[in-house]
Amino acid sequence: MLLLAIATWIIHYNRMCIIFCLELKQAMIKQGMTEKEAGKYSRVRFFANESGVYGTNLPDATLASDTWENDESMVKTYLSRMGHLFGTEAGTRNVKLKNFDLFAENLKGTKAACYPEVLIYTVF
Repeated sequence: MLLLAIATWIIHYNRMCIIFCLELKQAMIKQGMTEKEAGKYSRVRFFANESGVYGTNLPDATLASDTWENDESMVKTYLSRMGHLFGTEAGTRNVKLKNFDLFAENLKGTKAACYPEVLIYTVF
């Protein structure tokens, strides 16, 4: 019975991932990407700083809390710093898309994120 429950969960999770990839692909095509490019980028799931650049720049911004009214500038800083793709396909490593914020799109609808060591897990 436990194996059936695990198998059901895996099938459900894979179906959600496929649907999400297809939705991302369609959004990128609407923004002018080719179907091939959109397909390739829609499968990327790892994002980080540009190679050779370290940190999010958030510690300094956080300490300067007297200079901002809301967290919008910190969100923009974080997304811009951490938005470089690191996929498995050619052309998806250490790349930041110019006309589509793929990292922000992957985080859409996320209620919480946890960073154990170097991986990000999101809760939808």
